[in-house]
Amino acid sequence: MPLKAGRSDAKIVFNSIDLGQYIYEVELLATPAGPERALIFKTGLGNSQVLQARLINYSKTKVDYTSKTDNADFHVEKNTQPATSGGVGGTEVTIEVTFEPSQLGDSKGTLIVSSGGGGEYIFPLVGHCHHPKPQGPFTIRAGQSIPVQFKNVFPAPTTFLLSVDNSLFSVKQSELIRAKKTINIMVTYNGSPSGQALPVQTGKLIITNPKSTSGQTIHWVFYLKGVSEKH
Repeated sequence: MPLKAGRSDAKIVFNSIDLGQYIYEVELLATPAGPERALIFKTGLGNSQVLQARLINYSKTKVDYTSKTDNADFHVEKNTQPATSGGVGGTEVTIEVTFEPSQLGDSKGTLIVSSGGGGEYIFPLVGHCHHPKPQGPFTIRAGQSIPVQFKNVFPAPTTFLLSVDNSLFSVKQSELIRAKKTINIMVTYNGSPSGQALPVQTGKLIITNPKSTSGQTIHWVFYLKGVSEKH
């Protein structure tokens, strides 16, 4: 079984007591292997999904497999994966691939896993990114603030607009976030201006990117729940 593509020469020798020896020169050609089964991802913008690429190592010695992708929305945590000797049936090697989209819609890429002694494996990568789903609710006591974690998933520094739909909550108007950086956005529940206890208040923190690469305005929604000290 060839482990890598290329040409090689070999000899086949037949020996017969009656007829003597026959030697044949053989040229062997191993073509590149076809792609493995595609990994198909589906997640919302701002989230990520991890799937496993699996291959069988048939090398008779211990080898290291190197992994790389050709699309920044797909990445592997470990670029090098050791594999024990394959033996007769081979040994399984698992590579974790993360899809963290930076735009809405479909993305495609390729994962190439290779080793000098174990050959090359190609995995097509297909990702679908939908609009972010609402999160929460986040409970805030009157007169206090809480951090809401938010990541700029885009490959460039981006200014996001921040707003709340209930005047009893407050947040700064905008935030410039570096590429791929996660920050805490502080949201305050002010409570009643008179200081009296109010029923439970609900609202939404809305984070907007007005200039996405897809040309669409994207909103991230975080549900808020304001409670008085007595609740």
